[in-house]
Amino acid sequence: MPYLYRGICSLKIYQMCEMDIDKIQRIDRETHLQWPRKYYTKVLTSHNYHAYCAQMNNQCVGSIMFRIKNKELYIDKLVVIKKLQHQGIGGELIEKALRTGKKYTVDVAFLSVSSRNFSAIDFYMKHGFQLECIQWNHYDHQDHGLKMYRNLQTNHE
Repeated sequence: MPYLYRGICSLKIYQMCEMDIDKIQRIDRETHLQWPRKYYTKVLTSHNYHAYCAQMNNQCVGSIMFRIKNKELYIDKLVVIKKLQHQGIGGELIEKALRTGKKYTVDVAFLSVSSRNFSAIDFYMKHGFQLECIQWNHYDHQDHGLKMYRNLQTNHE
């Protein structure tokens, strides 16, 4: 549903479809989070996976992909084009995923983030996620991951 975003643009969150894959992969290249096309195809064809895109002024500006299994939601990927980061778009995508999870009676949401990505860690903490554990050598080049969670049974302000 479109709405006035920060008083200047309309932001629309919609369910991702196959036509969006190329758009998301362009954002991937810009943000250096390149995932293979087969991942997106898997997301779009599996009943456990969900994907949403954010659109402003008829341009795809971000996406979120997540899976739901055993009353748990796992955020696999969240990306917003660089020039629009820190504008609230990522937060809208996170909240869309969490609302979807609540419809499936999900108890908790999880994600992993690079221990070097301080901006993302701060972002997730602002959205109610807490550190669960360190995932040693989780990413390439001996980069550690931080597994974070958010309880969905309590309200986050």
